[in-house]
Amino acid sequence: MKISKKTQYGLRALVFLAKNGFSSIKRIAQAENIPYYYLEKIFSDLENSGLVKSKKGSLGGYFLKKKKIKLNDIFEALGEKMILVDCLKQKCCQEKTCLTKSIWQNLYQKQKQYIDSISLTDLIK
Repeated sequence: MKISKKTQYGLRALVFLAKNGFSSIKRIAQAENIPYYYLEKIFSDLENSGLVKSKKGSLGGYFLKKKKIKLNDIFEALGEKMILVDCLKQKCCQEKTCLTKSIWQNLYQKQKQYIDSISLTDLIK
């Protein structure tokens, strides 16, 4: 599984918010070396998913809307796909005879459990 730049940037930005409490996109972009206009789009997705809330105005910015945000919440908000192989998301022609499907299912479950077990709070300790 390869994590997209969008998700990498989104996670870094949310860790910054978790550490600092409130910030403008401009400040986050500068501190984390993330392209400003791309970060604006990321924050739109994060706000639409209910993870962050904006405060408008000249002193505006963003803050975390929820106290406990799991990595999986962030991945889902930014459209990250956790599926490792196509046969786990669609019917496979080898389904009845495939000897490797259980490997992919177990790997997917372990990966999901791990991502579900980590919160932003864990990352800033």
